[in-house]
Amino acid sequence: MAEHEDVEERTELGGLGSVEPHLRPYRERASAAFYRIIATIKQLRENHPDLSDGWIASWLERELEITKEEATALARVEAQLGRHIDVLESNRVSAAVVYALLQCESDTKDECLAAIESGIRLVPADVERIRAGRAPQAWHPRVAQQQRRAKFNAAALAVGRDMPRSLKTSSRELLELLNRAAHTAKTSATGGTEHGVDADIERIREKAAVVAHYFQATFGEKQPPRSRVPVLAKSDMIEAAFLQSWHALSDLQQHVYSPNEIASSASNPDSLLFQSIAFLAGTRSTIPLIRTPRIDGTPPRELLHVDVMAGIGGASLGLETAGFAPAALFEPSINARRILQDNRRAWPLKDYTDPSDLLRQCKEMGLREVDLVTSGTMMFPFSPKVKGTDFHRSVFDGFILVVRDLRPRAVFFGVDPSMMTKASAPSRAEIENSFDVLGYGSRWIEVQASRAGLPKTERHHVLVAMSRRAIETFEMPVIINPVRKSLWHAIGNLAAPGRHRSIQNSKQNSAYEAWYRAFKTRLGDGLAPAFTLSNGKFNLGEWEELSIDISKLAEELPAPELVVDPNYKFKLTRNMLASINGFPLRWRLTAALDLERRQLDGAISPIVAKMVGLALYPLLTGKSLDYERAVTTPLLHWPTRSELFLGPPPPPLLPRPPSIARHRPRKATSI
Repeated sequence: MAEHEDVEERTELGGLGSVEPHLRPYRERASAAFYRIIATIKQLRENHPDLSDGWIASWLERELEITKEEATALARVEAQLGRHIDVLESNRVSAAVVYALLQCESDTKDECLAAIESGIRLVPADVERIRAGRAPQAWHPRVAQQQRRAKFNAAALAVGRDMPRSLKTSSRELLELLNRAAHTAKTSATGGTEHGVDADIERIREKAAVVAHYFQATFGEKQPPRSRVPVLAKSDMIEAAFLQSWHALSDLQQHVYSPNEIASSASNPDSLLFQSIAFLAGTRSTIPLIRTPRIDGTPPRELLHVDVMAGIGGASLGLETAGFAPAALFEPSINARRILQDNRRAWPLKDYTDPSDLLRQCKEMGLREVDLVTSGTMMFPFSPKVKGTDFHRSVFDGFILVVRDLRPRAVFFGVDPSMMTKASAPSRAEIENSFDVLGYGSRWIEVQASRAGLPKTERHHVLVAMSRRAIETFEMPVIINPVRKSLWHAIGNLAAPGRHRSIQNSKQNSAYEAWYRAFKTRLGDGLAPAFTLSNGKFNLGEWEELSIDISKLAEELPAPELVVDPNYKFKLTRNMLASINGFPLRWRLTAALDLERRQLDGAISPIVAKMVGLALYPLLTGKSLDYERAVTTPLLHWPTRSELFLGPPPPPLLPRPPSIARHRPRKATSI
């Protein structure tokens, strides 16, 4: 019977697909009518500036025969979102989303509008999610008590009632010992003896061990590391509170708190120590106040990454100001290695010949506990295995072998635009399956790099892989206040008359300056078009409209006698191509003996790498940061003198708690 009902339900739902084409025109007509009404209200306000919102709402209610609430909302749309109406209409934002925006605070509204402007399609549920994510955590004491009680009741069903009851009782006893130790510490500070203080500290340590035993018996022996507390706090404050309480018990067992610190904590209502123990004991009606460490600007480099096929350094350069330090860069091309050595002598650069050589060198270097594996070269579609092995497949096979051997906490690499076409679906499916076999969840992410200063209209996609639980929470933050840089900003300085070496007289200089001014006017403040089409061929048409020929690269600036020709097409130099791709002007390419164009075209933009690295940083460290401010910090981190001549500083001895390995994806037996 149940199976029959399930089949009927699926049949009924499947029939809804035939209704969809009829609903779509209705939605489009409703949306068009909504924006016509808004335009009418705008015109009415311009003709009669003295009209109030109340009069306009009454007029709409009478003329359109709608409810008072709908009329008031329509009047508020033009008043509050009038300057954004063109953006909303051009992106076909539904009336339901517009009404949801009216209920939001200014910060939430700005983030939603930035997402819409960047091409992200929102539904009302997305607006509510962004609004909830920005809302401060304000837990009602009754809600906190109910959820705490539900957690204990669920544990009682699993292990029985004795253990949870003993946990509460021993927590109350520990809280009494803490209060007594605080009183004793204050007394000894005014002339008492220290013997009683030492005895209290020892009793606290023993009682904390007892409470920890009951905690493990109730909620499980293995608990996540402390770095997971602020990460959990973003999604489940009750779970974060229990985890914080567990680590407070660990601190008491290890004598982390001195008697004076316990005394000062007792008199501080915001003390995390007393809050955590009181939360377990049930004597406190609210959860512990969990503070997330926040970083303003460039985060410290406390995470390690390995760069496979580093290319000319796009990934490592971007990650340098996103909190990552290179553990190793592998690059087989001697020209690319020359560029890396010329710009970053301190980077641990390695040559390799094949994937087995990669693994051998990783073992020799003792690379373990790596946070991220990435690639400075974009991945391209490759042929199926049945047709043999091509170059692009061998690159990916080597990459996946390194991931399988090092077991990083996160993986990402950029892909060529052709990877996202329908014809490349088999390659994408094989990549996803390769990570799934290794225990990783993966997602294809579009990075809005033009909002962070990349002067290109071309779409940029990356694949991000993490543990299946972590990948569900990964999101690329939206840049509310974009940093726009034009094509002229990228190449104008490199084509300036002052950089021309073959100008010999004033006549040639005047001719070149005239062309330079006309060229600047032609480019304007627009972004660079895409270099390639979806079929992989050069996008010659759009570039020729700018009088630029991208089919070949020039070794130097054009001779003055060439630019006077009205049909002359300017050719980009290697430095210009790198600048358009986001590399700083001071990133030197002259060390390469024969730098091939494919190494420039296939390099991931350092701006894209930085944006992805900053998005991964909070998930890997548990620290929050001002993403927009961090993205806009200078890209280059120039090495110190000691880094240049003495080599890179050694990695930290304990980059993370040892138990972090528990959160790594399970190691598979085969690839």
